[in-house]
Amino acid sequence: EKLHGIGPNIITEIMVDKWYKYNSGSKRFTNIPIKHFSIQCDAVVIYNDFWQKKLHMNKLH
Repeated sequence: EKLHGIGPNIITEIMVDKWYKYNSGSKRFTNIPIKHFSIQCDAVVIYNDFWQKKLHMNKLH
């Protein structure tokens, strides 16, 4: 239940681009063909549109 990066506070299933399962033997994440949050899912990648944009200081003035 960790979020890394500057993303949304809440993630819904329609925001997810890819779903991953962690394989502890190979120490890798593998893409899995699911479309809903479940116990099988260890990580997700959301679509780029949902990442928050960083504000540049020169745009604030």
